[in-house]
Amino acid sequence: MVLNKNCIYYVLIKDQSLDQILKSLEFVQEDAKKHHTERPLAVCTAVHRDNWTAARKHLISNLGNKASMKLIESSAFAIVLDDNEPDSQMSSAKMLLLDEGTNRWFDKTLQFIVFKNGRAGLIAEHALIDATVVSRVLTDALALMASPQEPKEVTITNPEKLKFEIDGKMETYIADATAFYKKMIGEHHLHTNVFSDYGASDIKKMGFSPDAFVQMSIQYAYRKMTGHFGATYESV
Repeated sequence: MVLNKNCIYYVLIKDQSLDQILKSLEFVQEDAKKHHTERPLAVCTAVHRDNWTAARKHLISNLGNKASMKLIESSAFAIVLDDNEPDSQMSSAKMLLLDEGTNRWFDKTLQFIVFKNGRAGLIAEHALIDATVVSRVLTDALALMASPQEPKEVTITNPEKLKFEIDGKMETYIADATAFYKKMIGEHHLHTNVFSDYGASDIKKMGFSPDAFVQMSIQYAYRKMTGHFGATYESV
């Protein structure tokens, strides 16, 4: 699936060349410009799961909507074409994590976000995969990008823009989700820092697991900041 300007498209990738996939993405970019009034359905995936479950149940009570949702939920991953143009690591991180939420599908396990100026990032939903899977996907993607080739002229099957019937109740779900997400991101602060003094190899030489080392560092820093230990998700 591909998202752009609140529009959602079903794009074939199986047995497609890189040139065909690129042309499909170009088609999405141009076609989405025609749909200025598209409702930001995707923001409903940003709310608490119980609320999204209720909204989804109402949405798929319409058979046409149910067919579109089946295509979304069976897709391998999402590519998000984002019109923002971040100019630093900090602004990229903020736009990835704290954007307005209307051009993301947070239920999708992997979302590749590509900004208008060529910067890119990834959002992963943790329920189905661990960080090692994400790391491997990114490693392979970067290897492909390291040797780009000039695109060839190819023919494609035009991507399908998914259609949804949005009734009054669904409009309320969208409005509530938009307000919830705006409030939530307003309560978050984000700062990024690149640490290059040493890495995993040096930590291993010290006799520590790199993951445990980083997790304990986070715990120690949090303790110094707040005076108490915080709840931790990772086992250390």
